[in-house]
Amino acid sequence: MKYTLLAICAVLVVLAASVSIYKFVAAQTDEDLIASIGGMELKRQQVRQAIAYQILTSDGSTAGKEVLSKIKEIAITTLVDDMIEYSEAIKQGYTVTDAEVEDFIAPFRQACAGPQGEDCRKVIRLLGMTFDGFWDESFDNYRRLMTRMKLKSAHVDSLYPDGWTADEHNEAMAAFEEQLRADAEVEWADDEMREIYEGAGSRSARTVFD
Repeated sequence: MKYTLLAICAVLVVLAASVSIYKFVAAQTDEDLIASIGGMELKRQQVRQAIAYQILTSDGSTAGKEVLSKIKEIAITTLVDDMIEYSEAIKQGYTVTDAEVEDFIAPFRQACAGPQGEDCRKVIRLLGMTFDGFWDESFDNYRRLMTRMKLKSAHVDSLYPDGWTADEHNEAMAAFEEQLRADAEVEWADDEMREIYEGAGSRSARTVFD
């Protein structure tokens, strides 16, 4: 149970950054544009929100300049990479139904609401959401997460049609993520953000505290 709840918290952190891809866009101007990927636009306020979430969920509020710089890097690369993966998944025709999302969410929500779910509920409070509000707000984010998972899982299965080991799965997944990143057509409107993204290491190696 402990490891399940830790996994939930990890998913919450990812979703917290991912939600920034899709919120606070309408009121912004073209000058706020950072990048365009597969018809989706990344705006400056979305990055600010993702950075704030990273600070909250990594206890970076009292961190030094170096750690805060790393948090900014993680926020930007997470947003861009997720957009790249989601765009590719949609391009290849992957979809996720409401029923699939509900089935996926159910055990996470149940565990988070349980007696050992305080850490999970704490993350939700840090995000400024109610318990029920979080799951409602995050429904489409889970759909996007699952859509990306379908894309990457199908790739690994194509490499190992007779089954794979955990190491084979992890290595194939990491290599595929990096290939998607290398092949992506990102139209940058902000040179500083582009330099941060292009200077970041592999996705699997990104962490706030090395």
